[in-house]
Amino acid sequence: MQNSLGKVVGQVEEELNTANHWKSRSSGWTQTKSEAGPRDDIFNKALMDALEISPTDRILDLAAGTGEPSISIADSIQNYKEASIIATDLTIEMLEIAKKRADLLGHSNIKFTVSQMEALPFRSNSFDKAVCRMGLMFPTNKIVCAKEAQRVLKVGGVAAYLCWGKLEANPAFELFAETMRKYFNRDFPLRLVRHSLGEPGALKTIMKNANFGSVNERVVDYERVVEVNDPYFKHGISRTWPSAVEGLGGGEWGELLKYTQEVFVKYRRGDKFVIPNSANLAIGLATV
Repeated sequence: MQNSLGKVVGQVEEELNTANHWKSRSSGWTQTKSEAGPRDDIFNKALMDALEISPTDRILDLAAGTGEPSISIADSIQNYKEASIIATDLTIEMLEIAKKRADLLGHSNIKFTVSQMEALPFRSNSFDKAVCRMGLMFPTNKIVCAKEAQRVLKVGGVAAYLCWGKLEANPAFELFAETMRKYFNRDFPLRLVRHSLGEPGALKTIMKNANFGSVNERVVDYERVVEVNDPYFKHGISRTWPSAVEGLGGGEWGELLKYTQEVFVKYRRGDKFVIPNSANLAIGLATV
């Protein structure tokens, strides 16, 4: 009994730590209408292609955070009168940003629900598609999360999970941490849990253990082209370590961003940076 109680307490503490982690980072995401639009990137395109959305689909976005890929999906189905999407996340502060984005864009086909992936507040067999971008790496019991997605999907419904690949295939994370360590002369540890499903085949195994059928996994690689002085560099810092930079003035930010781009010099090509990104995409069909 004591061991079981300790396990439950540990899981609760982990959930609180995760929620607090993302709550503390919500301040790094702000947007105007021009910034609120759908993210036109390879990862969102891969997920949306995997779903093969039809005009009557009811779609669930798991761990939607500030609205990806929910906003992109809502934008793509705006002419489908019967299609809709529900964005869920553990952190209400993140979902409030996603809702603000949707409101700025005038999307009424998207709703928002605070929810853990391990215990979804929806009836069984109630969604046609489920999608999760960069979320399944974080929960302790990933198979339980995938089983919950299986439960709420209709038989034959599609689930698509995208997770960061190996750390070495995503050098920006280490370069941002290196920037902060050297600039502030203190430790900024990497959040290695981000790459906990980076090994090829790990996602496929989880989906199979959750009883998904016809599971396929592939690597999605792309090079992100970033202009010199692009907001990408500020976002990479402010969204990861908001408390470390919240008091910086404009001049201090300028110095930090200049130094950041010096650290990224390996990937500079003239007036642009070409930065590798890699993720694993797994797709499966609900069977029960």
